[in-house]
Amino acid sequence: MCIRDSNLGMEFLLKPDYTTFQILPYSPTHARVICDAYLNDDHVLPICPRLFLQWCSQQLTQLGYQLKVTFENQFFVEEFEEEGEDKDSRKNKQDIQYQNNAGQTDFFDQYTAFIDELSDQLEAQGINLEKVLKGGHGGQISALVSYEDPLEAADHQIIFRETAKAAGRKHGFKVIFLPKVVKEENKFEIPNACNIHLSLWKDGYNIIKDGSSNENLSEPANQFIAGILKHVNSLMAITAPTSQSYYRFEPITQNGVFEGWSWNNKKTVLTICESVTESNPTYFVYRACDVTSNPYLALGALIIAGIDGMKNNYVLPEPLQFDPTILPEQARKAKGINQLPSSLSVTLKSLQQDMVLMNALGPKLSSLYIAIKEYENTHTDTLNFMYYLSLIHISEPTRLLSISYAVFCLKKKKFNSDI
Repeated sequence: MCIRDSNLGMEFLLKPDYTTFQILPYSPTHARVICDAYLNDDHVLPICPRLFLQWCSQQLTQLGYQLKVTFENQFFVEEFEEEGEDKDSRKNKQDIQYQNNAGQTDFFDQYTAFIDELSDQLEAQGINLEKVLKGGHGGQISALVSYEDPLEAADHQIIFRETAKAAGRKHGFKVIFLPKVVKEENKFEIPNACNIHLSLWKDGYNIIKDGSSNENLSEPANQFIAGILKHVNSLMAITAPTSQSYYRFEPITQNGVFEGWSWNNKKTVLTICESVTESNPTYFVYRACDVTSNPYLALGALIIAGIDGMKNNYVLPEPLQFDPTILPEQARKAKGINQLPSSLSVTLKSLQQDMVLMNALGPKLSSLYIAIKEYENTHTDTLNFMYYLSLIHISEPTRLLSISYAVFCLKKKKFNSDI
């Protein structure tokens, strides 16, 4: 299939990955297949994020390691406005919904049919919905699917978001993944993260923990995570790629807003998590990500940062095992406890100076990505805030100009069953 992009001024080929072909359970007369982009039969399109992730995964495989990954999606569920519903009635209904607290079991009574529908539709597409939790805010749900290799995990992330939207529509709900949902009429704000859960494997075994001790990280895991921590400011230009992303990190009481790592402390950008059944580390969580990021670019960049840590024998500093928000700002600075960057401008500058990530992205993808993000960052200041939010599409990291060739859905009303 040949596509011409008016923004890039070029034609390129889409090569379907037929292992991803799927009749859509929520729209059975349509099908999806995920494609890679090529300049021609022999040369890849250098700005294709899906091919970038494949290349990054190959670099890790050459070192003898593999990653298992899943995305923890947080999203807000809201009933569609009923026809003829007056403003006060809707506000009162929303006030009740937004006041639900984390962990309330009756919360799920409202969304049982939606959650069951989401689980069934994902299962029909070969994706297991492993955990659904009530978020920390009214109307917020947190969901995880099973761990997969990076490429399959990124594909599943795209599919999850589209499926959640479809399941929501069927049951009268809007499903909102935006980094921060603002309800001005209710004076309510809901931050939505998209935490990335990762485990490092070698020869078929999870090697996060030190084989000689359940309390320590293995040397490769320590180095890999230290590499991510070293590049975290640059990584955020890719994993938190819109100006709206940084509203989520306010106030500082939110999770994952401090540089550093910890054992089971959600305040740090990197958290080492222990098994529920055993006291040993099995995976770690990267918290500076949201749904406006491209999952292929995000995972690829994390892998490159981790590899850099391995190659240069980086070592993690001491863990941050308390809540930094209990300290005044001056005291935190005295202890070297820093907040994550507060704007896209800062992280883009950091990315431009990060030769490890820039070289991995390559000159064309890196220059185009930065140019588009700088354009967006400059012009969104002049846009109405709520209008700007509407520009962020569920499957693409940018809207004002085109860059994401991560996913192409080829939908046909009638298709050959022999495909």
